[in-house]
Amino acid sequence: MILSFLTVYLNKRRKNITLMVFDEIILKRILPQKIIKIRKTKDVLFLSALLLMVFAASGPQWGSEYIEKPIYSSNVAIVVDTSLSMSARDIKPTRLENLKISLKSIIENLTSHRIALFAFQDKAYLQCPLTDDMDAVGYFTDILYPDMLPYPGTNIADAIITATQYLISYNGEKYIILLTDGEDHSKKVDEAIKFAKENNVKIITVGIGTPEGDLIYDENTKEYKKDKYGRTVISKLDENTLIKIAQETNGKYIRYTSPTYTSDEIIKHISKSKAQGTKKIQRYKNRFQYFLLLSLILFLIEFISMEKVKIPTIILILLLPIFLNNPLECGIKSEFMGEKGNSAYKKQNYEKAKSIYEEALQKDRTNDKIRFNLANSNYRSKNFDEAIKNYEGISDKKIKIKAMYNMANSYAKKNEIDKAIELYKEVIISDPSNENAKYNLELLLKRKKTSCSSSSSNSNSKSSSENKDNKDKNKGGEKNNEKDKSENKENKSEAQKQAERFLDMMKNIEKTNMKQINSKKENFSGIKNEFDW
Repeated sequence: MILSFLTVYLNKRRKNITLMVFDEIILKRILPQKIIKIRKTKDVLFLSALLLMVFAASGPQWGSEYIEKPIYSSNVAIVVDTSLSMSARDIKPTRLENLKISLKSIIENLTSHRIALFAFQDKAYLQCPLTDDMDAVGYFTDILYPDMLPYPGTNIADAIITATQYLISYNGEKYIILLTDGEDHSKKVDEAIKFAKENNVKIITVGIGTPEGDLIYDENTKEYKKDKYGRTVISKLDENTLIKIAQETNGKYIRYTSPTYTSDEIIKHISKSKAQGTKKIQRYKNRFQYFLLLSLILFLIEFISMEKVKIPTIILILLLPIFLNNPLECGIKSEFMGEKGNSAYKKQNYEKAKSIYEEALQKDRTNDKIRFNLANSNYRSKNFDEAIKNYEGISDKKIKIKAMYNMANSYAKKNEIDKAIELYKEVIISDPSNENAKYNLELLLKRKKTSCSSSSSNSNSKSSSENKDNKDKNKGGEKNNEKDKSENKENKSEAQKQAERFLDMMKNIEKTNMKQINSKKENFSGIKNEFDW
């Protein structure tokens, strides 16, 4: 808005200065009206481009999309000692610099957990709130330095209490990773341990430093730190306090030796708590890129427009068809149509959703999300052949497993058991946590086994009646028939044997999961068509 007013003001000022030099009648003769109009057009283009850029910066959103986010079972608060003693150089280059290297490795490997970062001296302060954005945690880790807080000293008790109070409002397991040299000036560690135990917070303590210790150099005073009696202070590692904290909170004490060893030990202890599946979250889609693109095009037109009448018009005419037919525009149209299809799908109007998805797919053939939703619509309409055809055309790795699962369901509905079984196996191998695929696989194998056994018994009864009728004609027939019966039982199809061996393997690995699966109803009504737009 300010730039718009500034542009208008400058144009008016330019006009006034021009009129001071030239008379208005003379100015009209030497400066044609067409040129003036072109200048006004350039000004309009410039201001319009600015307006679109500001609008893009505001982050316009419309339409919705579904994203999968992990359900975290563990929340970790990393509490780092930033007191002046962490500048000691008994571990090169300094204690704190070594811890920062370890922290980067920890952050990179705890992707299935949420992490918060605290710095403490005599008081603890939250540096980074609980998040799964590891880049943000890494940024705040980099800016830690000794004596960064306005409260000198070391208060481990306050650090534990502050971190515990922060974690208790979140569900799931709670861990505190306390990185310090163990020196505590508060003498209230017992109270902090009790508070952590009451709230089921486990504390992993990392002790850094050496028992011999080192002098503490103060960068502000340019001399070694001294106590109130004028004696030079030596900072030593206090392991006893840290061991006590870890033992009483069911945590673990780790003596710092190297960044790799420390991070590995912490990850081993925490990685037992992993994400408990995923959940779908609906959010609005960002559309700023469209306005930004328009703004850049207008800037380009304004920049290359010469002060001739026809050039801006020609450029606009040339660029407009390109813009209207580019892939981005096709993507916009297909997404709008896809959202209409989603609305019809939610209302269970699958035929209408199918026609909308087909039209959207014609505009954007590479959009696997639209293809997946079209296949789901065909599946819901019981048009399984078309659904399978569309599922097979999906190449996006994120959607491929869901498509394979739904395709297996389609084959199962068509009673093509062997194809369905093979696809369920592939889904389980790609995604071992897919309980529905395991259940459906077991159900189909049971059905196949039942049908095989019934057909085998029918053939055996038929052969036995024929043997009775032909008893006088062939003396050795009875023995041969018994032999044939045993062969029929032994000679199962190789595919059936492989399927049973696969199922046995899955049972041995997932006994607990199979108990949950067996409690479900034996039907395909619970098939989940993943709706990922």
